[in-house]
This record gives sequence, structure tokens and C-alpha cells, in this order.
Amino acid sequence: MELPIKFESAVRLLAEQDKSLADRLWRWARIIATSVEDPAVALVSAAKELGELKRDVLSLARSALGSKTSSGDDRPPRRDVLLATHSLIVLSSFFETLDERLTRPIPILKLSEREKLTIATESSPSRGTLKSLIEARIPYPDPSTSMDLLADNCEQYFVKLGEMVLRFFSGLEAWNQLSRGAREELVRELSVYIPQRARDRYEHNFARLCSLAPEYLIWTQFRQHSMLLRQIAALDESLQIEQLTESLQRVEAGMAATQRTLQILQNGSGAGRSVNIERLNEINRIAANGPLVPVRDTSGLPVASPSLKDAYQSPMFRVDQHTSDARESDDSWWNERQLRDDFDTFITGYLCHPLSTRAPLLVLGRPGSGKSAWTRVCAATVGEGGMVGIRIALRDVSPELTIQQLIEFQLREDLGRATNWADFLESAQESIPVVLFDGLDEYLLVTGSDEVDFLTRIQDFQVKWESIGHPIIAVVTSRTVVAARSRVPGGTFVLRLESFDEKRIVRWVEAWNVYNTDSYLEAGRDPLSSAAILRQSTLAREPILLLMMALLDAHGPALDAGDRPLARSELYERLLGSFLRREAERSEQRVSSRIEIAVEERFTQLGVASLGMSARGRQGLFHEELAADLERSCMMVSDSYSQVSGDVDAATRLVEAFFFIHESRAHLPSSGSTSQVVGRYYEFVHPTFSEYLLARLVLKQLSVVPIGISDAESLERLEMIFGASCFSAQPEVLNFCSEIAETGATWVDIPFALERAKPILEETAAVTSAAGNPALPRSGQTLQHIAVLSANLVGVTVELTGRVEFDTLVSKASADIWQRMAHLWAAMLPSADWFAFASRYDVVTEQGVISIRRREVALPISRPLEAELAGASILLNQNHVRLLEFVMDLDSSPARDISTAILSDYTDDRAVAQFIVRLAGTEPQNIETLNRELPRLKNAAVRTGLLGRMLRFF
Repeated sequence: MELPIKFESAVRLLAEQDKSLADRLWRWARIIATSVEDPAVALVSAAKELGELKRDVLSLARSALGSKTSSGDDRPPRRDVLLATHSLIVLSSFFETLDERLTRPIPILKLSEREKLTIATESSPSRGTLKSLIEARIPYPDPSTSMDLLADNCEQYFVKLGEMVLRFFSGLEAWNQLSRGAREELVRELSVYIPQRARDRYEHNFARLCSLAPEYLIWTQFRQHSMLLRQIAALDESLQIEQLTESLQRVEAGMAATQRTLQILQNGSGAGRSVNIERLNEINRIAANGPLVPVRDTSGLPVASPSLKDAYQSPMFRVDQHTSDARESDDSWWNERQLRDDFDTFITGYLCHPLSTRAPLLVLGRPGSGKSAWTRVCAATVGEGGMVGIRIALRDVSPELTIQQLIEFQLREDLGRATNWADFLESAQESIPVVLFDGLDEYLLVTGSDEVDFLTRIQDFQVKWESIGHPIIAVVTSRTVVAARSRVPGGTFVLRLESFDEKRIVRWVEAWNVYNTDSYLEAGRDPLSSAAILRQSTLAREPILLLMMALLDAHGPALDAGDRPLARSELYERLLGSFLRREAERSEQRVSSRIEIAVEERFTQLGVASLGMSARGRQGLFHEELAADLERSCMMVSDSYSQVSGDVDAATRLVEAFFFIHESRAHLPSSGSTSQVVGRYYEFVHPTFSEYLLARLVLKQLSVVPIGISDAESLERLEMIFGASCFSAQPEVLNFCSEIAETGATWVDIPFALERAKPILEETAAVTSAAGNPALPRSGQTLQHIAVLSANLVGVTVELTGRVEFDTLVSKASADIWQRMAHLWAAMLPSADWFAFASRYDVVTEQGVISIRRREVALPISRPLEAELAGASILLNQNHVRLLEFVMDLDSSPARDISTAILSDYTDDRAVAQFIVRLAGTEPQNIETLNRELPRLKNAAVRTGLLGRMLRFF
């Protein structure tokens, strides 16, 4: 929300500090708004008066900001005094400059007698113009606005004030009596020179404000302005500014800079706080100082986990204020926002800004980007800085609760007893609560809630309590994709966390190595290599994956061992396999044969989970879905594990064993001290885990048939995996298949995989056969299922070999059989899946042998013509290919219209088709023939889809 910072609101607020000063400011305003004598003289006089008032305002502000308020104090909050003082300084910068410039020898504009009579009336346009000088909204600093931008905003404000003065002067009868040169001089003064000089004066005055209160410095991204810092240092008589800038300019882990800065700003605030406040702060400190990784996940490793607070790295970020045309769920929109590196400074500035108690801060980020970790560190940090943090994991609460009930529920969980919110605020004294609502996306997803007003409910809650003297800061975290589903209050700050850059990766590795120095020495191992980590920068940029790589390095061979960098598929195999193996070692009493079986069983189960996500078209599964999928797939694991695979708890066991699976929960609080779980949703912390696990499952099942499995069971397995969803819509799954084969994974048997695919593709060929009666699909099969199944098998076999001859997949292969199979895919697959398949693969015929190969570069299919061309090449329809290539080569834009629209007044589609086929059969240079027909066609109304309709006729 915007702050209505105007002259009137600023004076009213300062009146609570000094009534006599406020009265003088009101008298000054009346001079401006109601003068009926010489207006230029009045303005100059008012400008001199405001210059004197400015000194008194600064003196009052210094006194007000230097003393601390206490519970029950009626004085306005410090943060409001800061903005009120700034507003008057902005206004005085303009009028002091006006005083300087209008003392130059210009003709004095006088009012006529008629104007003196009318200007005193409320309805007078002239009087309204003067009043608007003190009613215009004044720019103010905020944590998202740099000093340069703030000064730009003030200069624009000064231009508007100049226009108002000029509008008043030019409306007087005396204006026309001035010479042209005098009028032009006055226009230049008020539209150019005065605004520019006022900006210079404002920047000087702002430095004085910064020496008075360091919040101004924090709000304006001060690190970009060394000159401003030197000015402030010269003005400031204490060491506070020096301490502040040194604190925020230091590069270190976590939010230590924020903590120290808040301590400087609070200046001892928070002493003598209640037992509840101290208890909460202690709980938050314990959480932040707890291990980054659960102890069970580092047991048996030559390393230990540093604390969350020690390992935490403040991220890069982008931030903006929400407007009606904002697109916070759109990456391209965010890429237009400035990438910032001063996270501590922004958060500190936000916490001490008036806007923070009037609307929530929305923090967005991808899974694994560190949102939840930051809320834990932040809750501890604000407590050390004189505030009090209350962290609410929304995954643990019911959507039926009000905002106040959510907070009271969390207080009961933390303090161990029911706590009334109003009583808690009274006991907090001047410690402002910072309520962190973590996981709005989980709250909406798991509970199935369609609520879009959660953020506005929080804002209403903040406004209500601030109106009765209890300001509250609220922060909400969520995944970026959920931003589109939520109604964001106007003016709300929306921040998106960005991935780690190389600097943060190196700092994280250094912190890890420092903590584990003794452990590495004792184990005789080299520390974690930053260079090895940076070679896998795609993964290392996400904090949770960086941690997993550090644990992997400690578990087996170092990441930089070997004569070449690990391929991505090899890294994933080691990364996931190391966690599965350590879990198996704990559960299988270190019997090597059973450990390897258990590891493979877990891999299979995780692959089944990935398959379920793929089949449902999303990146996660509800608990009931995962349990059902594991039960249906029990035939895919060995007998030693089947006894628990069908158990409902199999899903729970799988999820709880590994922290690279993220669990979202929704709870329904009960009347006691416990709560009931009402929903669970699982997903991998990074989507590429799911893609790799699915590729691994696909190749494993295609390459290996366990002993004792019948042909029917083997066929059923393949159909379940390959018929679930079309892989062409998931290019990363296919990329992993290709990479696994290229790196020579020992368990991939390419000749055997081709043989395994052959029976199913033979059956597909029989179903699509035109000879005699085509075979009917087996019971339970549909043509769509057969299309998905066969397209996936063909695609995966091509990924394994790069190029495969059709007769190795289908006996008695022919162009006719291939075309009929391809037509089945074109007809039965979703259009996006079909065109993705056609863009990835190519079909060539050499000496009568049909081969399918992977294109070196996938065809672009963003436009209809490109997609149609890709499909026509797979269908071996050379007429269509020639037609499309011919039309795409045409330079005439009307000629292109033929390929993308059908003419509504040309009713005989067959005639249109035959006409274009004739053209396609001619030489491409023969454009005149086409152009002769175009005038008759292009004047008709058009509608989309010409090619799709035409191509059915031939």
C-alpha cells in the first residue's frame, strides 16, 4: 500500500511532538494557500519562513529520535517521525531554492482587484492551484528505492511544484503584461533551473537527515554512494554511522549484519522484556543454532554439520512493489527487475520502515531456494535486534483458522500454554512482533484451499492492530508459481530469492570446510573442493543441493576424483545412491548382498514416484496417490521387500528416509496439545531428481529382467512404465536416457533393450495394419494408450543408439507400416506431445531402409508452420513437406496467410487444397501463379487452421 505522505499529514504527526512548531507550519501554509497580495512576494516570503522552520524541524526530530518511547507512550512511532521529517525537508528544498532564484530582477506580478476578490473564495481556480502546492503527495524513501531513484522522484516532484506555481502565474491578468523574454525566463526558472537546484539542495539536506537517523541511509542502498557516506561522516558527531556502515558492508554468513544493525538502531531497546518474549527468542536461537543437517544423515561420515546460522548465506534477490499489472509468477517479468546483492540491507531497512506494519512482505522462491531456512534465521535475528520473531509453518495449521488464531496456535506450540494475543502484545512493550508465515504454497496445495485473500487478511490484521497502538510486521513465504493464485495488496513489497552465484557457493564451501577442519584431518581427506563443486554449478546454485553434494563428497570418492568431470547422470547416480546406500546400511545390518538389493529397491520405488508425477502432469504426489502407486508396483521389487511395498506406510517410510524429498503437511489443531494430520504432499527438492529417476527406471526395466519374471509380467511392467505419459513432453527425461547410455552405465544392455521393445511395437504395427483385418487392441487397452506406449519405446531406443533402423524394431518393416504407426501418434497423442516428438526425431529412407534418428538440434515448433513441417517429415509425406517448405520460403506476406488461415467465403476446401497442391508441385520460383490467385483469396475473412483442414484431403 502507498503511504499518503503530504504536508498536512507530516505536520499533524509532528504536532504531537511540538504544538507551537506545528502552528507555525500551519501559518506558513496559509500564506501559500490564501495570499491575496503580490503572489511572487508571498512565495518568496514563505520560502524564507520555511527555511527557518526547517532548522526547527531538524532540531525537533533530533530530540524526538534521540529518546526512546515506552509502553503506553502517546508519542508517534520513530518510523513515522522519520518520514514526516523527510517530507518537510523535501518541501523546504524546493522553497529555499525558490527563494534564491526568484530574488533575481524579474517583474513583480500583481493581482487585479477582481482577482483579489475571487481568489479568497473556495471555488477560485487560482486559490486551488496554490493549495495544491501543499497537498501534493511527497516522495519518500523505501527499501526498494536507491538514492539515485529517490532523488529522481524528488526532482519530478519539484517539476510538478514548479508547474503549479507557473500555472498560477500564467493565469493572472498581469501575466500578459510581461514581455515575452520575461515570461520565457520565468518558465525556464520554474520548469528547469529551480527543480535541478532543488534536487542538489535535497541531496545535501538528505545527508543531514542520515546523520540524524541511520534508517535513511539503510533505506537508500547507501553502498552505491561513497560521496554520500563522506558527507554524512563529516556531519555526524557520533560513531553510530561509522558503526552502521561498517556493519552492513561486511561480507559474512547469515544475517549477522542485520542483527548488529538492528541492535545499533534499537540502542538497548528490549531490556526488561517479559518471560514470554525471552522464551520465544530463546526458542528461535536454539532453532537457528541447530545442525543444518539432521544428525542421522551425517552419522558414519567423516564430517559434521555446521549450524543453520553459521552455514546460511544471504542470497541475491530481486524486489518490487506490487501493482495491478505485476506478474510475479512470470520469470520474464522478474528478469526486468534489478538483481541486488544487499539482502541484509534491504531486510533491515524494511523492518524499520512504516510500510512494514501496513502490509505483509511476500518472499518468493523455488523449492530448495532457502525460504524456510531464512525464516528460521530471521526469527532468531530479529529477537537479538530488539524485536520478537514468531515463525508459523503453514503446513502445520488448518485453513479454517483466522490470522489471530494461527498466531495463538503457534504461541501455544512454542510456549507450551495457551496465550492470548492481546495480552502478549501488552507484554511485548516496545518489541515489535515479526510474524513469519512460512509456506503459503503448501497451505493452499495440501489443504485444497482456493483462498486467494490470505495476504489481504494479513494486511487487515496489521492495520487493525496498528490502529490501536500495536504495530506488527508480517512476512509470507511461498513458491513463485503460487503468486498468480493469490490476491496481493497494492504496494506490497514482493521479493524473489535468486540462486547462489559463484561467490556464495565458494563462501558456503569455505564455511563448511572451516567447521570440518578437524574432521577432515582425522579422516585423512582433503577438504571439499570449490572447483569441483563449481563444475556442477547447475545443482550447486540451489542451497539444498549444494549441501547434498558436500555430503556426497564426504561419503565416497571426492567429487574431483577421476580423470574427467562427472557427467550429470553420473553425479545424480552417486548423489542419490549414496543416500540410499547409507539408509540401507542402517536398516540391513551392513550385509552387503542385502544392502545392494535394498538400494535398488529404493531406486525403483523413487522411480515409481517419479512415474506417478509424470503421469499426473505435476511435480508432486499426495500421500494416498504415492501409496497406491507403490502398491500397484509391488511386482517391480524383490520378494524380500514386497511385504511392505503394498502397505500404506510404504509411502511414509520412503519419504521419511530422505531429506531430498520435501513433504508438505496440513494439520487440523485439536483442543489438546496435539494436532491431526489431514493432508500430505510429496515432491523432490529439485525437479531434475524426478526426471533422472524416471529415466533410470525406464532404462532399468527395459534392459534387465529379474530372474523368475514371466513374459506376461515383463510385458505388464513395460506397459505400465511406457504407457503412463508421453516422454517427448519431458525432454530432460530423454536427455538423461541418452546421457546414461553415452557414459556407459554397466546395467544398460542396448541390444537386449531393442529386443524387449520389439514385441510391443510388433503389436502396434498389427493394430494399425491395413492388410486384411487389423488386430484389435487387447482388453483394457485403448488406441491412445497404444500410441503413447509405442511412441515412448521408439523414442527411448533412439536415445540409446542415436539412430535405429526400423526393421530392428518391427519385422517386415516398410514405409507403409511406419506411416500408419506415425499417423496413430499424430491422431492419438496430444498435439503438444506429437509435435515435440516430431521436432526431436527425424526419419530418413536410404536404399529402402527406414531409420529413425535424433536430430542434433530440435526443430523449432513455436509457429504453426514449423510444427506442421516437423509432423509431415515424421509422416514421410513428401507432398506436405514440399508444400510447407515452398510456402515458408515465400517472401509475400499474403502468401503466408494461405498457410495459416482458411478463407470463410471460399467454401470448397477440397478446391483450395487441390489448388495449393498444384502450386507445391511446381518449381518454388513460380510465385507469379500464386500471386495471381491471391487477390481473390486475401480479401476474404480468415480464421485459423487452414493447413490442418486442408491436409486431410490428400
